[in-house]
Parts: sequence; C-alpha cells; structure tokens
Amino acid sequence: MLPLFALAIFSSAFLLFLVQPMFSKVVLPFMGGGAAVWNTSVLFFQLVLLAGYLYAHVVSTRLGARTQVLVHAALFAVTLLLLPIEPKLGAPPPGASPVAWLLGLLALSIGAPFLLLSTTGPLLQRWFSRAGHRDSANPYFLYSASNAGSLLALLSYPVFVEPWLTLAGQRVGWSVGYVVVAGLVVACGWTGARGITAPVAPPSGGHSGVTPRLTLHWIVLAAIPSALMLAVTTWMTTDVAPVPLLWVIPLALYLLSFIFAFARRPRPGHRWWVERQPVVLVAATVLLFFGDEAVSPMFAPFHLVAFFVTAMVCHGELARLRPPPERLTKFYLCMSVGGALGGFFSAIVAPLVFDSIAEYPWLVVAACAVRPTRHCEERSEEAIGARWSRRPLASSASPPRNDVLSLVPFVVALLTLIFATTRLTGAGNAETRDPYWRIGIGGACGVMALALLRSRRRPLELAVGAGLVLVAGHAVEQARGNVVYAERNFYGERTVREVGPAFTLAHGTTTHGMQFADSARREIPLAYYHRGGPVGELFRSLPLSPLPLRVAVVGLGTGAIAAYGEEGDRFDFYEIDPAMERLARDPRWFSYLEDSEADVRVILGDGRLTMAEVPDSSYDLIFLDAFSSDAIPVHLLTREALAMFAGKLAPEGILAVHLSNRYLRLDRVVAAAADDLGLPARHRVKGTAEDDRPKGYFGSSWAALARDTLPLAPLPPTWTPLEAPEGLRGWTDDYSNVLSVFRWRR
Repeated sequence: MLPLFALAIFSSAFLLFLVQPMFSKVVLPFMGGGAAVWNTSVLFFQLVLLAGYLYAHVVSTRLGARTQVLVHAALFAVTLLLLPIEPKLGAPPPGASPVAWLLGLLALSIGAPFLLLSTTGPLLQRWFSRAGHRDSANPYFLYSASNAGSLLALLSYPVFVEPWLTLAGQRVGWSVGYVVVAGLVVACGWTGARGITAPVAPPSGGHSGVTPRLTLHWIVLAAIPSALMLAVTTWMTTDVAPVPLLWVIPLALYLLSFIFAFARRPRPGHRWWVERQPVVLVAATVLLFFGDEAVSPMFAPFHLVAFFVTAMVCHGELARLRPPPERLTKFYLCMSVGGALGGFFSAIVAPLVFDSIAEYPWLVVAACAVRPTRHCEERSEEAIGARWSRRPLASSASPPRNDVLSLVPFVVALLTLIFATTRLTGAGNAETRDPYWRIGIGGACGVMALALLRSRRRPLELAVGAGLVLVAGHAVEQARGNVVYAERNFYGERTVREVGPAFTLAHGTTTHGMQFADSARREIPLAYYHRGGPVGELFRSLPLSPLPLRVAVVGLGTGAIAAYGEEGDRFDFYEIDPAMERLARDPRWFSYLEDSEADVRVILGDGRLTMAEVPDSSYDLIFLDAFSSDAIPVHLLTREALAMFAGKLAPEGILAVHLSNRYLRLDRVVAAAADDLGLPARHRVKGTAEDDRPKGYFGSSWAALARDTLPLAPLPPTWTPLEAPEGLRGWTDDYSNVLSVFRWRR
C-alpha cells in the first residue's frame, strides 16, 4: 500500500510542476516575452491549487470513502477528453488586459487537468490516514514525497527536458503521464477504501486545538514564502532573461524547504534555521539598501540563501503546528490560501502599488516580523500569544549558546557585506571610487548590520530596524539618481532620470534610450543609436535611391532611430507596452518621434505577431531592438521568427538585430539561425571609448542579415562575418537552451 500511495503522490506532483515552466514557455510569445508571464502563471497555478485543496477538503469530509473514489475517477475520465494540452486562445488583442487574458488562456488550456492533479496530495494523504496502515497515524511524511516529485520536475525541466525535447514532444509526453497518474490515483482509492478504519490517534507533536487564531497563523506563515518566492524571481530575471532556467531556482528552493520541514526527522532541526535566519535577513537588508545597484547575478546567491532560510523557518513553523490527520485537509487548505494570497500580492498588487520591485525589500521586513519569539518546541497557542512580545527566543531553561563558534557566521557575513558594498560603490563616479569613501561605506554597513543583529531575538524591533534601513536606502537612491518619473506595469518598471544635460529612459536596470534636454541638440540620436555606431553605419551603407526608405523597428524605447528619418520616409515602430509610447511622446523628456521628418507610426502589439500580418517585402530595413531590461524575448530570435522577419524585407533589405547583453551570447543564437536559413550575416561590436560617455554614446553589438551578400557589401570592414559555433543547435519555437549561450565569465 505505501509504495503505491507514495508513487501516485510523487508522480502527480511531478506532472503538476513539470507543466508550469512548460506551458509558461508556450505562452511567452503571446505576451512579448516579459518576465511577468511567469509570476502571473504561478498565481494561476496557486489559485487552481487552492481550488483543488478545497475540493479535497469538501469531498473527504462530506462523502463516503467509495463515493469519493467514484467521483474522482469520473472527473479524471472527463479530463482525458481535453488532452493533449495546447493553447486554446490566439494572441491577445491590442490594449487588452494581459493579466486577465493570460489567466483566461491558462484556465481554458490546462485548468481542468491541473485542478485534478492538485487534489492528489491532500486527498491521498487523507485516504492513507484511514487505510489501516501502520504509518497511517502520521501521513504528513507523504507530503515530502509530493514535494520531492515537484522538485525533480523543476530541476529536470531546464537541464534535461528543455534542451532535448521540443514543446510538441513535451506536451505529448505530459499527456501520456497524465493518463498513467489517473490510473495510479484510482488504484490508491480502491486499495485504501478496502482497508478503511476509524480515525487514528494524533501523533506526538501534533496539536488538536485548531482555533481561528491558529488558522490565521497558518495562512500568514504560508503567504510570506510564497510572495517572497515570486519577488525574488522578478528581482533575478530583471537583468538576464525570462526563461525556465531562472524561474525554477526560487521555486525549487521553495519546494526543498517543504521537503526538509516535513521530513520525519528533519536535520538540521527547526531551531537551527531560526537561529541563523537573522544573519541572512540582515545581509539581504544591507544589500537592498543600495537598490538597483544590487541587482546583479553576483549577488543572486545572497538573495536565494535569504529566501531559502526564511522559507525553512516559516515552513518549519507550519510543520511544528500541524494538526492531527482528521484536520489534515483543512491544514492544507489554509496553506493553499496563504500561498494564493502571497502570489496575488506579488503578481497583481505589487505592480499596481509600487513603481519599482519594492515588494521584495518589504517582504524581507515581513519575514523579520513573523520570526518565532520563544522556544521552538512550545505549544502553538503559547507561541502565537508571544508573537509580538519582547521576550527572547530561548527560554530561561534553555539559554542560547554563546561559544566562539557561534560568532563565525556573523563574522563571515560582515566581511562579505563589506566586500560586496565596496564593490557596489566602486562602480560609481569618481567620488565613490575613492578608497576612503569605500572604506567609510563598508564600515557604515558593518555598523548597520551589527545594530540589526542585536535585535535578532526581538522580531518587531528587527522588522522596524530593517524597514528604516530600506527607507533610508530608497531616499538616497532617489536623491542620487535624479529620478523625475517612475512607473510599473505588467511589462516591467520604467524610470526617467535627468543625467547631466540629458534625460534617460531605463527599463528595469538597463538604459533604453537618452535624449539631450536642450532644443539645439534634441535631434541627435544618443545611447546605442548614435551616428558613429553600428546603427549610423547601417543607414550610411544603404544604397542611394530616390525612393523613400521603409523602416520597421521592433521595440520603441525613446524612438531614437526615428532621428534618421527624412522627408518621405516611413518608420513603423512595433511596441507591446502602451506605456512606452506614452513616455516616448512626452515632450517634457523625449521628442524623437515628433521631431522626425519621416512619417512615424507606433503599432501596438507583439512585434513578431503583429508584423506577421504585413505583406512580404514591405521594408528596406528592419531593426529587432525589443528588450525587457537587459533580456531580449527568446521568441524573437528563433529560426521561425528570423525567417518571418527576413520575408518582410525588400530584395536588397537588411535585418539588424541588437545583440547587446551582459549575460548571454546572443550572437551565437542568431548565427546558428542564420546558418540554418542560409542568410548571409555580419557582426559589429562597437565599444565605448573614454570620451564617448560624456557625449551620450554607448557601445553596442549588432548583427546584420540579408537574403544575399549584395546588401551587406557596402558595410565597413569592421562588420565581420557572423559564423555559427560548431555543434550549437539553433533555437526554434519548439526549442531553446539558455545554458548553451550563458556568459560564465564576464
């Protein structure tokens, strides 16, 4: 009986979490490749998980054992008719709410099968608790089997599934697995129903008094790690790429914390994590003091460790306060409510309330506030009653250790903080590169960390102190950055800054455009688009013709490329985010679109999907310049995408692809696709000279593709042939592998 139940729960969880990155990747092209697709998808999965847990709770408490099995088997039979899973909606219409459209697409496409799979964990544990097995008194250990299956699915997707299987193959394989799991679940139902017994006595360590206060406490403890997981994901993917590889890391740690917390004999114990949580929370707080400067893969381990330790503390408290088996489904329902509330906050509320990724810092403050305040083995009601007290964590009967070894993590944390902060401040202007300034900042961070650590046994004081540090950091960043406007929506955060004589537009942490403020120089294209760079060379290399130019640009930014337009030319900008057009047309900051002599149009919608409706041979020059912060949408670089864009070129037209990226070798992706399509390609890397920055000139990397070599012949010799690396598999709509092009050394 036990292997059958464990296999069914493991397999169901495996499919449940395999479909999440898989189907999120399927819908990325519809949403412009934005990182918010993952957060919204996770919110959907949490809401359906909540519905599944509610179903399990109602069925297990209202129906007889055999009736439960019959109802469940009938529902599985109905959902088999919906296989294989595939998108049931087309592209969203321009101006439609991306969140509502995405939730509707997921509900129609995978909602029913996902709902049935989500019921498996709590329902089978409830069946097992009454099946008369010798381990029925404590079915919670099966929750570890469930999370182990989820974790294996998440880790295997970017490493094995995504690199080796196409999306079509993934969908078929998942559908076959769903049929197998349905059979296992029904078999568990009949096996458990034959051995049904009276409810067993609660195990030692469980608590039978389920009060409204305890129920609320379960929800809060589940909500904070859930919200923190999505916040950390957004924080990490802002600069790299919205791909499953980076999505699954925080979610995998989230599941791993459940496995450890609900193990039969967790090692290390719950108290070990509680005592070490202040160190990582303080480290994260001091790093977050520096705002956007701390958004870097170099600091990702800090944020991930802080998140994981916090999840271990919260989930460890949940495991300690778990009820007896007869209350099992209510316990999981409360956990699911908390998870859904946390996901709703990070995916829906935060983009509406904050103009930056501010939910992550304030969730760190919340994690400080819900730390256990007394001895970890106290009974639930006593622990909750002391939640906001000033009493220390350890009781007088068990004083905290005070040996030399206990100081090691504090010393290591402080030394690392000093190193990290000096690296951060050393990247700024001449004043911050001064060694005395750097030493002063590092020392101030050390003092700040020590002050916070003194409050580690008083959660409320620790939370208030961390909040004050973050408020001070935000004030410093606002004053130093000369921010004149900031906003955030589904597609990310945008910030307009006044930097010297110019205004800059940043999306996330990456500058997407710049324009001089004075009217005499406003027509000069700046940043990556200056006349001495690759974009200027492309326009100068076009054949002289009396016919006007027809130019398409995928990705608007500030609209700087419109500065190259002359009377009679037509420039079409394709932009998915309506807010970008509003900012680019705001005369207070940018006027490239209005000042251009060409006929300029902005076409809202995903560039690839919208341009596909344009007749072939419509453009002389196409620029692929769509970025979400430093990440280019993957679906714009596939073989099918480049083939479509090349088809829209006139016979002597050129397709220019912006490849600038701090973390991915996108030139290899484009080279492989061009080689597959037989398109001649050239590559140009323009560095930033010492006197370029004061002029507003940025270095950039571009590729130029054409139908034959003739249009590329006029390009300067600095445009070298772009050749595909041997053995690299080109990306397609069914296949992409970020690991193969990641810059492991910068």
